[in-house]
Amino acid sequence: MRTIFALLAATRGAQTYEFPNHLIYTTTTNILETVTVNFLQFQETLCKLFPVELILLLSFIVSVLAFFTYLLYRYRKSVRARTSLMLELGNENETFTRNIGTLPLTAGFYAFHVNRQATEIHLQEGFLSLQLKWTGLNVEDNTLNRAAPVHTGIKIYPWEIIKIRRIIGQQFYALLHILGVNNELIDIVVLRKSHAPAQVGSAGNTVATIVQVPSIYPTRTLEEIA
Repeated sequence: MRTIFALLAATRGAQTYEFPNHLIYTTTTNILETVTVNFLQFQETLCKLFPVELILLLSFIVSVLAFFTYLLYRYRKSVRARTSLMLELGNENETFTRNIGTLPLTAGFYAFHVNRQATEIHLQEGFLSLQLKWTGLNVEDNTLNRAAPVHTGIKIYPWEIIKIRRIIGQQFYALLHILGVNNELIDIVVLRKSHAPAQVGSAGNTVATIVQVPSIYPTRTLEEIA
């Protein structure tokens, strides 16, 4: 009986318990810590890793290597290429120049034939590339009596496209600079005059330029073939 009365008392106590109508909870906030960089300490660490003496020594070594690399480049150029060709395009406002090739012999051994009626300079678009093409220029090797290999186009870099379009979009001229071993100017061949008409008509108007060079090279004259 005592066990029954104890169970009844416990049941009545559980029934009389009331749950709260509102729940109260609190949130915790994380405080962000600000990190400050000590630039003076960073500078001191950098100076310890790379002292001034080491920087001066590295600069001297780089300068010496650059000087000998330039001498080696000049030597290889004098052995492999004795004539350089540079194309110049321009109008009244701006000009564009670029090396288009080299020739193994001195300039006096070549004749430059320009067919001005057939000369055409234009941009050729490709897949993710742009080239500047030209026609009407033939270089002849006087020693072997055959055509010398000369490029008929160059690649245009993205930062040069706008400038090239501005030049050829107006009346422009085209020149071929003939340079020696030391980049001295030997002669200039006119490919296109700024007032040149449209490229139409026959191919009979051809100008043959045989470069005049210093006395140590074979001398030639300039003649025009009607």
